[in-house]
Amino acid sequence: MNARLRQAAVQGLIVLNIFVLFLLLFSDRIVLPYWLQPVGRLHLMLLHFPLVLLGLAVWMELFHFIGGRGSASSVRFGRSLLFAGTWLAGLTVVMGLFLSSEDGYAGEALSWHRWTGAILFFAASTLCVISGKAWYGKAFAAIGAMGITGLLFMTGHYGATLTHGDGFILQPITQKIDLKPVTIDEAIVYTDVIQPILERKCVTCHNENKLKGELLLKDSAGLMAGGKSGALFVPGNSESSLMMQRIHLPLDQEKHMPPDGNAQLTSSEITLLSLWINQEIGFHKKLIDLPEDDSIRVMAAAYFTPVTDSSSIYDFPAADEQLITKLNTEDRNISRVSKQSPALEVSIYLERLVRAAAQKSRAWGEIARRYQNFNRPDLARAVIERAYVGTYLESALIARLMLDISASAGNAYQDQLTVTLEKAQRSYRMALLDMREVYGQITDEVNYFGYPADYIPFPPLDSSSVSSASAYETLSTLAQQRLDLAKTREQVALAAGKQGRVDAAQFQSDLTSIRNNYENQLSQICGVFTGADGRSYPAIRKYAFQSQVATMMGDPCGRMGNGEIHNSIAAVKDGSLRIKGVLQRHENIL
Repeated sequence: MNARLRQAAVQGLIVLNIFVLFLLLFSDRIVLPYWLQPVGRLHLMLLHFPLVLLGLAVWMELFHFIGGRGSASSVRFGRSLLFAGTWLAGLTVVMGLFLSSEDGYAGEALSWHRWTGAILFFAASTLCVISGKAWYGKAFAAIGAMGITGLLFMTGHYGATLTHGDGFILQPITQKIDLKPVTIDEAIVYTDVIQPILERKCVTCHNENKLKGELLLKDSAGLMAGGKSGALFVPGNSESSLMMQRIHLPLDQEKHMPPDGNAQLTSSEITLLSLWINQEIGFHKKLIDLPEDDSIRVMAAAYFTPVTDSSSIYDFPAADEQLITKLNTEDRNISRVSKQSPALEVSIYLERLVRAAAQKSRAWGEIARRYQNFNRPDLARAVIERAYVGTYLESALIARLMLDISASAGNAYQDQLTVTLEKAQRSYRMALLDMREVYGQITDEVNYFGYPADYIPFPPLDSSSVSSASAYETLSTLAQQRLDLAKTREQVALAAGKQGRVDAAQFQSDLTSIRNNYENQLSQICGVFTGADGRSYPAIRKYAFQSQVATMMGDPCGRMGNGEIHNSIAAVKDGSLRIKGVLQRHENIL
């Protein structure tokens, strides 16, 4: 980097530092224009470049001073990386500050992320400035490398907290340590079933640090408070609840929740949320207090299956990957329980068959809903009735088959077959409960756009005449006639060039032109006078203060020695004098 280019880069960095400091100090008073918001959102795309460049540059800089290593060309390359990384860091900070001004970002993590990012940029800028000084040496390079590396980690940590929630980096470890198994007898429906779903799929964007839509889903208080769009749910009515409406929107729509690209809710999780709202369970009821055949209790049972740490009870080595691949067949799938455990998990054909049957039953339920929307409740009922009977018979056949296999198998397979049978019974029971719920929602009421088929918005104008048009038809015809008339008038106006001017600047220009023309006409009629500032003004009361003589007159119109009014008055006086002269001559003759 030559001296001139370096000087320009340093001066630019100074200006950029001042701009960043201004944004930090006055961010609460700045209203970001809508056309700058896309620039702020580029922060998420650009931020990785300065992280890599700055980290590489500062350690290359230190490496050059250790043992006198590094050629002059490598030093110049390292300095160029440092300047490039610093400039990119500054632009990233500016974009981040723009982004933070949008709704949904708040909290302590945001404040820390803003300031650590800005301090990182300030520190890198300082290192750029002093790196060209004669007294710059190994000690400064070491302090810069360690300081900027530490700031990189801090800024990244708070950024991850904003995007993924508090404690995201250490979450796998802390969850393992803090995990306290809850038995089904102790489980609370909201705390142990509903809230974990929200934690996994919703809290990432709705927490204290990232308050999208002014909605907080960390606890029951935030759930009850709702957000910017209003109440989150209507107790007893999931279909009218905003939360369920957003969940059921197509994935490609902007308001679909969770947004496209994030982990989506499973069908079981959606059903649990819907049932929790419809049954008005609230926040304190225990799972054991629900009836044994209650849908939530049946579906939530899977969340409380005892889990053991298999990595601590097996003392044999892990199987070879090639051997596992060889043992896999069409009827048997073998995989590791986890990366930390040598234990293997065997999934047999029957388990996959059960999962497919459960998915098929949910598909039949969706088909029935579609028929209901098409005002065909007969077809909707037929679909559910056939699917329900088929699923029930299928579950009985598979249970009988697995019992026969269990009876003929050895003791070594009894435990696995028992667990598989229990899972199958639970899956089939959940599928049957889902179909019963769909069947109960089917009604014979036919409606179009929410209104019954025989609904007439307005009564007939003449109730005695059966063939008389309704008021709705009459008003509709009248409205159409008025629209046609308005269209015709608009075309005539456009043809005559009388289109409305909506541009504000043009409108102001027109007003100024009208005012000037009006004052020019007044100048011709009332005359003009020269003000104390040497400019000419119309001889009207509005500008009388510009001249002492005009001020004494009050209204100087026609009294300043010029103008059509003055000339007319002079002509009248001249005519009067002529008449008096004629009269005088007439008297002299007599």
